[in-house]
Amino acid sequence: MARWGAVLIVFSLALPLALLLPTAAPPAPRPRALTSSDLPTWLVGDTWTFATHVVTRNGPNWTSAWNNLTFLVTQRFEAIQDGTFRYLYNSSTTGDLAAEGDASMPPFGTIHYTLASNSVRGYAWNERSDLALVKTNETFVGTGTANLPLFGVRPLTASGNVTTVNRPPEEDFDFPIEIGDAWRVTSTLNTTGNARLVIHMPVGFNDIVINQPLNGDAPLDANYSATVREIVIVPAGSFETFRIQSNYVKLEMHNASGPSTYTHTWTNLTSYGIASPAIAVSTVLVPDRVGPGGPLSVYANTTAPNASVRVIIPAINTTALGSTDAVGALRITVNAPAYDDDTPANTDVGSHGVLVEVQAGVATGYGGATVSLLRPDLTVTGLTFAPVPVADGVPTNLTTTASVTTDVPVYSPVDVTFVAEDVDVNRDGAMDLPLSVFCARSACANVTVAPVLPGRPVLASATWTPAPPTLPMDVRVSAVVDPRNRYPEGNETNNIVVTTVHVEAPNLTPSNVTVLAGGTTHLFDRPASMGFVSPLIDVRTGSTIRITTTVRNIGVINVTRSTALALYNTTTLNGTGGPPFAQLGTGPIPAGTEVRFATVPWTAPMATGTYFVNVTADYSQVVRETSERDNTFVVRLRVFDPASAPDLVPVSVMIPAKASVNRTVGITARVANHGLGNSSGFQVAFYNASARASPFAVVNVGPIGTGATSSVISAAWASPVLGPHRVWVEVDYTGAVPEGNETNNTASGTITVYDVPITYMQIGTPRIYGATPYILPTTGIQFNSPDRTGEGPPTIWYRVDSGSWKSIADWQAFTLTGGPHTITWNATDRLGGVEPSKVAGVFVDDLPPVTVATVSNATDGKIVSFVATDSGCGFNWTEYRIDGGNWARYNGTGVLITAPGNHAVEFRSADRLLNLEATRTVTVKVEGAPANPSAGFNVKPALAAVFAVMLFLAGWFAAPSPDPPRRRRWLLTVVLPPAAIELATGAVSLGVPEMAVPGGSLGVPVDAALLILGLLVIWFSRQRALRAP
Repeated sequence: MARWGAVLIVFSLALPLALLLPTAAPPAPRPRALTSSDLPTWLVGDTWTFATHVVTRNGPNWTSAWNNLTFLVTQRFEAIQDGTFRYLYNSSTTGDLAAEGDASMPPFGTIHYTLASNSVRGYAWNERSDLALVKTNETFVGTGTANLPLFGVRPLTASGNVTTVNRPPEEDFDFPIEIGDAWRVTSTLNTTGNARLVIHMPVGFNDIVINQPLNGDAPLDANYSATVREIVIVPAGSFETFRIQSNYVKLEMHNASGPSTYTHTWTNLTSYGIASPAIAVSTVLVPDRVGPGGPLSVYANTTAPNASVRVIIPAINTTALGSTDAVGALRITVNAPAYDDDTPANTDVGSHGVLVEVQAGVATGYGGATVSLLRPDLTVTGLTFAPVPVADGVPTNLTTTASVTTDVPVYSPVDVTFVAEDVDVNRDGAMDLPLSVFCARSACANVTVAPVLPGRPVLASATWTPAPPTLPMDVRVSAVVDPRNRYPEGNETNNIVVTTVHVEAPNLTPSNVTVLAGGTTHLFDRPASMGFVSPLIDVRTGSTIRITTTVRNIGVINVTRSTALALYNTTTLNGTGGPPFAQLGTGPIPAGTEVRFATVPWTAPMATGTYFVNVTADYSQVVRETSERDNTFVVRLRVFDPASAPDLVPVSVMIPAKASVNRTVGITARVANHGLGNSSGFQVAFYNASARASPFAVVNVGPIGTGATSSVISAAWASPVLGPHRVWVEVDYTGAVPEGNETNNTASGTITVYDVPITYMQIGTPRIYGATPYILPTTGIQFNSPDRTGEGPPTIWYRVDSGSWKSIADWQAFTLTGGPHTITWNATDRLGGVEPSKVAGVFVDDLPPVTVATVSNATDGKIVSFVATDSGCGFNWTEYRIDGGNWARYNGTGVLITAPGNHAVEFRSADRLLNLEATRTVTVKVEGAPANPSAGFNVKPALAAVFAVMLFLAGWFAAPSPDPPRRRRWLLTVVLPPAAIELATGAVSLGVPEMAVPGGSLGVPVDAALLILGLLVIWFSRQRALRAP
């Protein structure tokens, strides 16, 4: 049973003294006696006695208090506490206390006091379903002494009453208790009461009386856990207990913030007594862990056969009735609560007691067990809407799918709320604001679905009537499952789905307005392209026109109600007017369809001027539309008196027949007034036949009196498009002047646009084409530019390099001096069209190649070779002759001259344009020779023998070892091969003139190379042999 009462009494009695200094009471322990890990059942007559010792100090102030408090279960009862129907235990409390300590009490200084009381009385209410503490009351009376300076020991009396209410009830235990389980306890202790302390003073002095109200709220927020099971020995015996923070059979609490500021509490169970049940009841729940609202079976074995049974779930105030069978057994199926309790734990989100009461005559039995709620994971997926398209003001069905992602079902009702707003803008999976905030400003619809079982998604649907502030509009719509977080879940970030709903509406607009005026039909079948305003229609005074209107619903939503078309006058464009002079009604108009209204007459007034007839669909605005700006088409009417009207006619119109592309030409005209009245100012427009709406020139003219003619007006015209163009001149272009004849206001002509000239350059012969043409100074260059306009040949212009421009006739030739040149040319036709300039480069090559002759020795004579270079169009050929003989073409192979004596060799070259080099001569002298030139003059064999001996000697002295066999092997393998090759070249020179010395070009170089190579072979071989092991 609880020991909180003892500690509370101790400190309540000490409080009047403690309030005189800044000290604080220790936290109150909350012990319970547990017979099992699940919900215990208390019987009337059960009793527990606890002894508590508390020591506190705050500087010089200290208190030491002792308390013995006995709890006796006296009653089971039911009561409404804080508006909730509760099933309760009532326990009486009796006991005594004693305390002593020191306290600073101005103006007396430090006093020592003692206090004793054997009159502690009260009660405690606990919930039967979870032992949560609901309410307590304690009353005490005590006596003692106070040792006051100057006055000595004086008697004192103390009394008080304290009532506490826990809101919600303080549920210290999360049944069933399991090792490793952790839970949080939150509550607010509301305290009311008073403590009174009287120190009796000597006669002649007033008693010291202290009345201390004990009113206030103290928050409780603690985290408890069941860490281990342990055996605890206390005066009442030995107990196997759970350690929950401390231990609730033997409790120690220590709070020390400094060496002289501390509170220590010790509590022990000193005795207990358990009443015997009249009927034994054991209770089992199957299953004992379910999803919210899940079904479970209550099994009970009792010692009372055929007895009436009441199964109570206090958390939801639900009672199920039944009876035991012939052997005292019971089974009743009930549904668990849906929501969390006040101690959510890490193993469950709710633990609720299920009570079993058995009645057999006057005998009763009681049992109970705890059902734990598992943590589900609700989610919503998909959010659809129908019908489509979604219409403003039309009920729309919203549908989403609710499901659970784990194997924990939810049997109790689950709220799904649809909100016409995005409730998760930051996309963190949680609503940005509480649901009440969203529903206060946006439409909400809530539905309830149940059950939501694993693998069996549930559709949730609600009706929403959209009414966005503007149309059309994309409205973000959210569906939220469990929006008020009634079910703690494993994942709270998947409870929202958001989609965009495009809300449409009808759109009524005049689609065709036909005006019959003066025998002419004016058809306006594309009002939007005209800005919903007609051009001016001239109407004679007093005449009647007829207006026929067709209205189309261009929206995607049907018009489902009646609407009206109205015609009314205004004095200005888009102004406000009087009541309609005609109003025509129609029924529903489906999307995309038209309604043709009856023809309405309008009679022109006798006063001339401009009038505006407004044709407005949905005049009374009974239909919300996607656009209200296209409901009205304005018919502009100009009323005139034909007896005094002018008549404007274009005269002296000059439109040229031809023009060059992109070249401006002038168009001129005058305007004559052939009517009976003066004309006010007006505009003359010049436009192409296909572009009346966008004239290329507009000129303001007038006013013009009767019979008068304006001055010449002109406009510039040009076109990039070749071919004929119809050009119009229209007077009174905007219809500003009502005329007696509106059919003679235009004149036209055709302008044919011609392309600019194309001029070709022709290069005569001789010429060589390449990246740059090569020509001779005598090569003629001509131009040709055909006539493309029919007006005669164009004028051709050209210039050379950066010289001045010159004109030249077709096919007239000119020549250029030597060197590179840039020719630029174009032509101008008779219409003034100027051809873009063209540029070409030419190279006038007037220099021949340069030839160099080379004479070299041959074994039996001299060889003459030729090399020609050209800096222009390129080398073509070289020819030569010897001693005045016939010219021969040089084929690239040297010419051999063997005849002894002096010879004159003449040579010359030509380039590709046949620029011929001047003949040049080289003298070649061939010495006389013996019959066998190689005999007696070839010292190559002797030279080879000398070099071979040198290699042999070098190898002899370089041998790495003096040992004869190794030296012989060295000479044969290393020295002999290069020496033998050297000797072989001497033999070869006898048959190969090039190898002869002197005279041959290879003899000495080969000998020197072989000698050096042989020496290197000998040196490297020696180094490798010396390094060998």
